[in-house]
Amino acid sequence: MEIERTALEYRKGSSDKIYIASIRKYDNGHQVVFEYGKRYNIIGRSIKPSKPVTYPEARSIYDEMIHKKLKKGYVLQS
Repeated sequence: MEIERTALEYRKGSSDKIYIASIRKYDNGHQVVFEYGKRYNIIGRSIKPSKPVTYPEARSIYDEMIHKKLKKGYVLQS
């Protein structure tokens, strides 16, 4: 079950990328799912960490990845 989600976008020159991060809850903990690619064409997906962790641990990973993308010029998707 997805409990939190942030969608970011990056548009500059010919670049038109999206990055979606979500925290998902499972019976035994939480994981963070990242999907990314060109707009309308998700081409990559990763899950961190490989095994479910507590919500605070998942939230820390989620916040760190969002912060990194914002520093690279991504903005909240409108």
